[in-house]
This record gives sequence, C-alpha cells and structure tokens, in this order.
Amino acid sequence: MEFVGSLRQTSYNPFDIYSYILFLYSFIIYIYKDFTIIYLYSMTTDAQNKELSDFILAHSKSKSSTATYKSRYKRIVRNLPTRITDTSDKILIDIICRATEDLDYPAETRGGLIYLVILLKRFYGVDFKDMNFFAIENKLKIDDQRSAKKSVSFETVSNYDLDDLMKHKMDTYKRKDYVAYIVNYLLIEYGVRNLDLNVIITNDGGKMNNTDNFLYLRNKSVVTYVRNNYKTKSSYGVKIAEIRDNRFVTSMKKLIADGVTFLLHTNDNTQLDDTSIAKRIPTYTLDKMGEIDYFKIIATHYDGNREMLERYSQTRGTNVETILKSYDLKL
Repeated sequence: MEFVGSLRQTSYNPFDIYSYILFLYSFIIYIYKDFTIIYLYSMTTDAQNKELSDFILAHSKSKSSTATYKSRYKRIVRNLPTRITDTSDKILIDIICRATEDLDYPAETRGGLIYLVILLKRFYGVDFKDMNFFAIENKLKIDDQRSAKKSVSFETVSNYDLDDLMKHKMDTYKRKDYVAYIVNYLLIEYGVRNLDLNVIITNDGGKMNNTDNFLYLRNKSVVTYVRNNYKTKSSYGVKIAEIRDNRFVTSMKKLIADGVTFLLHTNDNTQLDDTSIAKRIPTYTLDKMGEIDYFKIIATHYDGNREMLERYSQTRGTNVETILKSYDLKL
C-alpha cells in the first residue's frame, strides 16, 4: 500500500514522457534544395535488410552479383531511414547524386546505383518513372565521361614506358608491400584485367574449386596461378600458369604467414566485391594508373614484336588484332 501511495504522490512531468517517446522512436529530417521531409521510424534497418534479402533471393544467381547488390544497397541507404521502395524517386536521385559527387567520373558508379533502384522497384511493383528518366540522362553522361577518360588516359600513358612499371614493381617489394608487388607482377607479366586479380591465396590445394581465382603456393619455389573467373573465359577457358619468380614466391609466403586469405580484401578481411576492384588496383600501381593504362604501356612497348603480342594475347585472353586496335598508342 505504501508503494501505491508513493505512485499517487509522484508529480506528472510531460517532459519525461516526451523523452521516453524519443527513446523509442527517432525523428530523421532530410533537408533538400527545395523540400523538407520528416520521417518517424523504428526498426528501419530490419525492414531494409528484409527488402534486400527477399530481392536477392529471387534475383541473385552468384556470389559476385549478391556482393554487388549488397554493396550498392548499403551505399544508397547509408543515411536513409526507410526502405528504398518506400522512398520517392526524387529523394533517391538526390541521395545517389550526393553519394557520387566526389568521384572524378561519377556517372558509371551512379549508373549501378540507379539500376539497383529500378530493379527493386520493379520487383516490388513500385513506380519508377522518374528514376527511369534519370537513368536515360545518366547514360549520356557515361558516354561523355568515357570519352573524357580515354583522352586523359592517352595523355597520361604516353609519358611512361615499361621500364617505369618494372621499377615501380621493384620499389613495392623493397618497401615490403607484398600485395602491391603481386598485383604489379600479374599486371605486367600477364597483362591481366581487374577481375583476374581478385584471387584467393592458399597453400592448401584441397581448398581450390572450379569457380574462383587462386594463387596456390604449391611448394617452396612455385606458385600456381589459376583463373576460373575472368572476362573472356567462355572463349579462352580456364587459365593456369606457374610462377617461379623468387620475389613473388616470397611475397606469397609472407602473406600466408600473416593469415591473408584474399589478395584484395576489406578491412574485416572479407573478399573485395567485383565492383570495388577497379578502385582498389590504382592504390598499388604507378601514379594510380588502372589496368587498362598498364596494358596500353605494355602493348605500345612491344609494338612490332609479334611474338610478345601473341604471348599477351594468350595470357590476357584476347586476340592480337584487339590489342593493336585498342591498346597500342602508336597506331
């Protein structure tokens, strides 16, 4: 009875009630150029996770596409309290533009985010008319930016020779950047594309499969490079190469000793998704060049050397005519 009496004597404070409500719910205010929207939400993350997981369950047929969907989805909803399908195209367009505005060539990245929104809204039966118009506009920007990249790339690459790439490769080894050494070695020696570099590192042959790319430390002096997943596999098949370069083998041993499983990995040591590889590779290369820039330098260096061009045709998985037409800067 004394307890009940104490309750009756407690004064009513409306601010305590208000604080309690704020504890349970959150008000998120988005202020855009021409409108303000207020959301009252709770457990939004669970709703977003379900929206994405149901979509992936119906659409994704591979690990790489699943990783791509997840990466793009997280980029969009990073500061969004609701599901994408509950959000207007106008808001999503603004979010997508803000998420990519710091990139040198934002249209291609933006295109991937737009595509995911359209897929989601189509899957859930939600109108995406404005997003569709935005996709058309962005496609024109992609074409313009690709042309700009080509002209910039030509001016940049023409200032370098293969010797510059080789020196950079050696410098990475001297500073004990073993991932960078392996990346540069594979780019230079085999003329590989970005996807070819997304490899699993192992010294256990039993862990290898027929779908992923591997660098397998077979013994103390040989690394086997296996490519099951690369752009032209349907035409050139699985590619296997034996690497006996002492520095390469040593780099592999160091990485395995450090517990590295994926050559290209995130901060939590999971494999980098395919869409992020193109951004990661320039962090290891000379003057932040991309794999295409490296191959242009290689193709130009061996201009007129049919034997070497044939070799790179096989290691890259492309024909000599394509190398001459698309990569030789002298032609």
